[in-house]
Amino acid sequence: MAEANYFYKNSSIYFNEHVSDKNLEEFAIHECIHAIQEIKDKRNYLLKMGLCDYTEFKIYGLGLNEAAVQLMSSKINAVPKEYVKYFGISFETISPSYYPLECCLVNQLAYIVGEDILFESTLKSNDKFKKVLCELTSPKIFMAIQNAIDDILYHEEDIIKLNNRIARN
Repeated sequence: MAEANYFYKNSSIYFNEHVSDKNLEEFAIHECIHAIQEIKDKRNYLLKMGLCDYTEFKIYGLGLNEAAVQLMSSKINAVPKEYVKYFGISFETISPSYYPLECCLVNQLAYIVGEDILFESTLKSNDKFKKVLCELTSPKIFMAIQNAIDDILYHEEDIIKLNNRIARN
């Protein structure tokens, strides 16, 4: 189970009862950013949340959005950069505990596009970041980056589930 979750259907933030008071603020900021991001239709159906598009059949940009939100949250909380080793890869990240690889990659994109553009699109759920990155590279490269970061996120979730299953046995 996640430490905290924003549930868009009733606009509520839920915290895992095991989250320490010390870590509560970091999770609260992350989830409050999600609350700011959401764009719903008249039937309360979620259409977009930051850099993430919800379509009828697939979600696009979830990893990109989670990393951008965590990057913002880490900056707000003044988390110092730290070198980590993750899946055999050593790198520096501002978020050593949550989405470290994704944050490192999105931070590199912020350097290319501009942090202000990334954070504006993340908060306002607009396509300015996507448009600028597509202009600097190409739409095909943007999609490859977005899909790769989504894949990293989904594979990490699979690894966590497997580790939890192994730990129970």
